[in-house]
Order: sequence, then C-alpha cells, then structure tokens
Amino acid sequence: AALEDVTETTTTAINADSLAEALAKLPQQYARNAIVMASAATVYKSIGTANAGGAYAFNLETGAQGFMGKEVVVNENVSETNLFILDPKEIYVRFSLAPTVEVDTTSGFLSALNTMRALTVVDFAINPSAVVRVKIGA
Repeated sequence: AALEDVTETTTTAINADSLAEALAKLPQQYARNAIVMASAATVYKSIGTANAGGAYAFNLETGAQGFMGKEVVVNENVSETNLFILDPKEIYVRFSLAPTVEVDTTSGFLSALNTMRALTVVDFAINPSAVVRVKIGA
C-alpha cells in the first residue's frame, strides 16, 4: 500500500517546533489517537533537541516516550529520512486469500499425531488522511 496521498511536510531537523507543526496538519479526529513513529536513530538523535525557547522535542520526564501527549514508537522499518505522525487505528489488515487449513495424518508411526498447516495472504490498507509524513533533511 503506497503512501502517495498522505500529507507531507519537510524539516531540516527534528525539534519541538517541527513536530508540533506536523501534528497540527493531522485532522482532529485522527490527532486524538496519533502516535509519533520513527527509526531508533531519528528518535535517539532528537531526544535532546530543543527549539529556540528551550522546549525539548520529547518529554524527558517520561523517558522521552512522548511528545505533547503522543506516544513515541521506534520502528526500524521507517527510514532515517522520514518520521510519521499517524493514527494506528486507521491501518487495516486485509485478507487477500481466505485462511485455509490442511491436516496431514501421515506423521510417522503415531496414528494420533496430526500436523496442521494454515495458509493465508494478507496486506494492509491505510487511510491517507490519518498520516502526516515528515521528510527530514529537506
């Protein structure tokens, strides 16, 4: 699922101002449940960053687990040049193939032993209105 229709913003560095600006671009119905998602390198390099007024980008009192009440989630699948603010309730798993179960009763000498295998194919869909991508280093 491509993220082509998501709202985007750019910043040269992650700080309290750039995160607040990105969060403000998320519609209110999605901002209520929003999380901040970034790679470990992006989060850990940004923990001590502050804006010109001295406000830290992340809340150091709670171990840098939140920004303006939003949980910070480290996800290694996010590149270091992106940070996402999104409502995780707006990510949906789709079953492209209904689950099927196979039973194999030829598991050797134990007649009561059955081997079961399940197979399905899944992908995901996301509501692009519930995502703001922050491009870092632009």
